[in-house]
Amino acid sequence: HLRDIRELPFSLEYAVDDPNEKITILNELLRRCIDQHAPLVRCKITLPPAPWLQDVSIKHLQKERETIDDLLPIKPMHEAESD
Repeated sequence: HLRDIRELPFSLEYAVDDPNEKITILNELLRRCIDQHAPLVRCKITLPPAPWLQDVSIKHLQKERETIDDLLPIKPMHEAESD
């Protein structure tokens, strides 16, 4: 891994005079090397369902609430706050 860093073409920085461009080149070279050895991996984090929400009576009440919410002409308070 250190060999890959040593082999980066740092001489590209000498081709430009602007310090901002030099930093951009350095950042890009290092980012590519890091991405090669430690690529970004997305993962989905899930939690097991809450046991108290598995109760049939609670599921029925949730469904009833959703049905009522769908019939209302204005958004319920719990939906309006999330916008």
